[in-house]
Amino acid sequence: MKFSKRVTYMLLGFFLILTACFQYRGFLLLVYPNIGGGDTFVLQQLSESISDTSYAQWLIHPLSYMGLYPLSYPSGYPFHLSFLTVSTTLASSDVILLSDQLLAYLGVLLVFVITRRFKPREDLYWLCSLIAYTTMPHAIGNTLWTASARMPFTIFLLMLFFFIFQYYDTGKTKNILMILLIVFMLITLHRLMVFLIIIVFAMFLTKFWPWLKNRIRKKLDDSGMGEWLIIKENSTKIYLLFFMFILAFLVQLLPLSIYDTMKLWTSHYDSWFFNDGDVNLVTRMFNFAFELLTTLGFLQIFFILGLIALIKRELGKKTGKFLFFLMFFMTFFIAMPETYLYPIFIPMATFISGLGLMHFLGRAHLKKLAPFVLIGLLATSIFFAGYMEQYYLGRSELPIPESNYRVSMYVKYEMPVPFLSDEGYLASEISALGGNIPYMPAGGPTFPITSPQDLTFGFIDPDEMDVVLIDFMYITPNTDTVFAVTNVHSLGRWSSLMQNGINSTVLTDSTLRLLVTTSDEPKQIYFTRKYDSPLKEEVFIYRYKIYDDSYSGLGPKLWMLQPQTNFELDPKPVDLG
Repeated sequence: MKFSKRVTYMLLGFFLILTACFQYRGFLLLVYPNIGGGDTFVLQQLSESISDTSYAQWLIHPLSYMGLYPLSYPSGYPFHLSFLTVSTTLASSDVILLSDQLLAYLGVLLVFVITRRFKPREDLYWLCSLIAYTTMPHAIGNTLWTASARMPFTIFLLMLFFFIFQYYDTGKTKNILMILLIVFMLITLHRLMVFLIIIVFAMFLTKFWPWLKNRIRKKLDDSGMGEWLIIKENSTKIYLLFFMFILAFLVQLLPLSIYDTMKLWTSHYDSWFFNDGDVNLVTRMFNFAFELLTTLGFLQIFFILGLIALIKRELGKKTGKFLFFLMFFMTFFIAMPETYLYPIFIPMATFISGLGLMHFLGRAHLKKLAPFVLIGLLATSIFFAGYMEQYYLGRSELPIPESNYRVSMYVKYEMPVPFLSDEGYLASEISALGGNIPYMPAGGPTFPITSPQDLTFGFIDPDEMDVVLIDFMYITPNTDTVFAVTNVHSLGRWSSLMQNGINSTVLTDSTLRLLVTTSDEPKQIYFTRKYDSPLKEEVFIYRYKIYDDSYSGLGPKLWMLQPQTNFELDPKPVDLG
């Protein structure tokens, strides 16, 4: 099926408008400020430190650019945000909003051109793929005024697919140069770049498959098995390949599998949504299916059909072989939690689900009803995506509470001094919105042991770091770096501060001036667990509360830790409501 240019542009415009509608609901229909998300404020702080000092203070080793050295972070996205901040003179939070808009529309255009390259004679394919992508809750939720390197990683991954397909179609060397450039960008964007190895394997097999196929055929012929196994183009090959996909997937969800032994991701599905009190394959399957549906969208019900169509119909082309090999390798990692999987799986989910929907609509008994079925599926997908968007907006960290914004403004204009908090998320929000004020723990949403804020805030001198290689036996796929710092442990320093009283040497020797907390309970909070904190207990007795968000009664409170000569502290709570 081929559309006219007029119909093509009208449909593409429709999907761009649909994307704009999701973005509109995301940031205009809520009370300001709407910026939020787990990693948003850490990335905002890193980008602001570049803009303020003209260099990234955490880049102390070549591997720091990729976030593979202690106290570092993949630096591509902070540099991107800093460049937009300096060149547009906008506030960093507004730059994050602008960047998300660009990423949202760029993703739609990339899916359009890639799917047209994959099947240039079948316009129904790009139409089905665009429906799958534009209504994908994960793609929508990660462009709603939130800074996460995962979505830029996905967009550059789509660019990589485009130039790989270009190379297979034209064979021109310039496409190889673009592939290498984009791979470099991906390496500096996120630690998920380790999965680029899968893409390299897929490209290698696609390139040398004719030679490898002949070698395998000769070996099978010599053994008398060449008549019925995977080399011949027959139904046995189809069923065998599909069985291999199912086996590679199920082995990850089996209780007590090798993935559990290696402390990987399988336990994520033990009780995530469905929980019958026992860890078994059925529970994990239901949890995995529910997360797949709610994250990648309603049209993932056509994914298996698309995988079968890929095996049966597309293996004669290099692009089809590449997608097949890539999907097969990814099947061994498909049961990872959504935080890690979907930034790299979104392209595959789009291409294969679109292929499945196209072949579903192409069935003989559906051809006359295909337009009505397509419209119905589009409407259902839009409704489902809108419902899931509200879920993303309703999460605790997106958007930030208005009370947190008010206290950040108070700290920024009245008390811009280093502070301590019993909650990492709260500390990162207040610091970023208040102008990158130093705080502890210097990690927030990022791992406190490897936080680059230790360097940007000046808590640690890089010349004093004692860096060693990690023992190979302790390295897992979840390990962020093969290095460790033996004399620096932000989480340990933070815990020590919280566990000591007001007059302790640990606190007296620090530069911290304030304690920020949301509760008068003498507990410290590490992620979701609470622990007794002598510091909080004593600060309520022996120190002044200098700020209380009495406007809501539930917001953060500021307690003076040490006398500060630069400010005249009013012991009465301040009401900014």
